[in-house]
Amino acid sequence: MGVMGQLHAVTLSGNNCLKLAAVCVKDRAKAANLNLTCEVYDDFSQMLQKAKLDLVIVSTPHRQHKEFCLEAIRAGKHVMCEKPMATSVVDANEILAAATSGNTYFTVVSQNRFEPSYRRVKAILDSGELGPVRRCSIIETFWRQDSYYRSADWRGTWAGEGGGVLMNQAPHTIDRYVWLCGRPSRVTAVCDTVLHQIEVEDIASLILHHRNGIQGHIHVSTNECPPLNRLEVACDKGRVTAENGEVTIQKLAGSIAAETAAAKPHSNRLACTTERHREHSWNWSPELLHRFYDDFAATIWSQGKTEVTAEQGRDVVDIINAAHLSEWKQIHINLPVATDEFELFQKTMLEKTSLE
Repeated sequence: MGVMGQLHAVTLSGNNCLKLAAVCVKDRAKAANLNLTCEVYDDFSQMLQKAKLDLVIVSTPHRQHKEFCLEAIRAGKHVMCEKPMATSVVDANEILAAATSGNTYFTVVSQNRFEPSYRRVKAILDSGELGPVRRCSIIETFWRQDSYYRSADWRGTWAGEGGGVLMNQAPHTIDRYVWLCGRPSRVTAVCDTVLHQIEVEDIASLILHHRNGIQGHIHVSTNECPPLNRLEVACDKGRVTAENGEVTIQKLAGSIAAETAAAKPHSNRLACTTERHREHSWNWSPELLHRFYDDFAATIWSQGKTEVTAEQGRDVVDIINAAHLSEWKQIHINLPVATDEFELFQKTMLEKTSLE
């Protein structure tokens, strides 16, 4: 029942598909202050045994995700885990194995996929009218004061968060990248701690390489104000950008690949038309969570496939692990990440942590 736990509890109280049946929280006063009309437990195992639950939402410090997800899955419950799925791909794989072997559904909270501007970008890429993707760039910046990291002892530590901006704010960013462009094959990263008194990174840049030639760039930071969220995808027949709810679609008169090889007089221009669409922006509002809940509930009822699968949640963790390892070793890292190398990195970082 921290920041996200309280947001889930309050949002669920107004959802038409799901009903909040119980919460588990160490400090019962937190639940009392929210005036929740549900059962309150301070022991997770007891809640799983006694409460009438179909679905468990895990919203705890990152390094506890594995423990609670596995217990809930083994108790036969559907599970919705806050991002990131885990702090290491080893733990993510263990959750994935448990989820796929049982008769329950598992997903990672990735509500930003339901932002209307991103849905429009996804639809135009899937339509094929812009041709194959060549490049994708995402810049997403935030501002966090030191007081944010001091608000809980697990924040800003390797033992509590398992990383900084990459593990806390960037999972949504990386999830959108994989959703739109697929899983890369190689990661090169630069990570720094610039403004904050924390153990982990507050700024990171990733170069992503795909076997089919797509190149990507992700930049995330908690050092900028006002915040910026800009997505740009360049394709063979045009380009689409999304920023602050506005989507711009540039359509070329032909294929860059075909025109590059054509025996024509030299030119550096192709005829281009531009469309602009202003989408309603919910930007982290409860409406995004409602849409995410509705999708997951529909999956359970229809026994279909969730919008965000466990495999995709694991891929995000794999990329974050590769980025941390790339910075540590100062080399590019192939995916899937070598788990023995990452475990050594993680062990080294945990030996330096200030969290008891």
